[in-house]
Amino acid sequence: MKSIHWLLGGAAALAIAVGGCGSSDDDGGSDGGGGSATAATTASTTAAGGYARCENVKGTYQLSFFPNAQYVGALVAFDRDYFAEEGLDLEMKPGGPTVNPALQLAQGNVDFASMPLSDAYNAAANGGRLVQIGQATQQNPLRYISFKDEVRLASPADLKGKTVGNQQAGNLSPELKGMLESAGLSDSDITLREISFNVDDFVARRVQVFPARVYAHFSMLEAKGFRYPDDFDTLDPNEFDAGVADEGEYVNADFHAEHPEAAACFLRAIKRGWETALADPAAGVAAVTRYSPRGAFTARDIEVGVEEMLKLGSTTADGARAEPLHLDVDYITDSVRKLQEAGVVEGEVDLDTFIDLGPQETVEGS
Repeated sequence: MKSIHWLLGGAAALAIAVGGCGSSDDDGGSDGGGGSATAATTASTTAAGGYARCENVKGTYQLSFFPNAQYVGALVAFDRDYFAEEGLDLEMKPGGPTVNPALQLAQGNVDFASMPLSDAYNAAANGGRLVQIGQATQQNPLRYISFKDEVRLASPADLKGKTVGNQQAGNLSPELKGMLESAGLSDSDITLREISFNVDDFVARRVQVFPARVYAHFSMLEAKGFRYPDDFDTLDPNEFDAGVADEGEYVNADFHAEHPEAAACFLRAIKRGWETALADPAAGVAAVTRYSPRGAFTARDIEVGVEEMLKLGSTTADGARAEPLHLDVDYITDSVRKLQEAGVVEGEVDLDTFIDLGPQETVEGS
């Protein structure tokens, strides 16, 4: 399954091509030489709060796409110098359509990376040495929507006979597959139609049901004169046990072994970024505005994106509050099963070595 890497293609990618990748105030760290940075020292000290703090550990952090609201916690951490305060000298590497974060991390070209679970799992299944240390989204960000005055979607059973947009070639998404199965349906009961990554095909009624990512498409629809959720019926895969884990935080296994304290420092800084944005969403908007490519988003795009990401990062599928970046092994295990059944991931990975809860336990206990 293709992930958010492509999501904001359209106008945003065009803005990058025309205007370059500079941000409005700061470039968020240049790409540098490309090799994985090494630590000037691996010593850790004890901070005032009693937890271990890194001391001038150098590293690189690969985003799965260019800076946007999806990374609000990390961008606030960069904006407020939280990484430096935790003893990390961290360089941010923006992603893009031609960047493969899983490959970059597995090959040791970067030390930390943000990416969807499906990409990380496939890399690990092919021998990539990467470890999951945090989960950015606590619920799946996809919503299947229709114009409610034209197509009613009260339950997954209403998908029968509908034309559903598909933004990537290949297998049925695990979210859509799960909802169909919950209603006793299969892919033969719907018509899949490949569509663009923006909302144009949906607005033009080329499809009846559209797979919307909450932190991107809602503002696009608003720009077209529609109101979410008022104008739409919505099927939320999370409500039908069809959601899968999406964006997570990962560390290169060799770097992790060499600098075991660094993952906790990394997570603590990003968690502080999430907590700052949750307490003051304007701080999240300011950080995303600063680091996102100039011209890629409107102010409203960023505002809506941050609002929706803060929900995804702090609320589970059943509506319970969650610690930012909390890594739930049961959620990951269940997601892997769904991804395998949908043919999105292949091979076997030992989740006991793929997941390291140690950094999370250090951070949540500090």
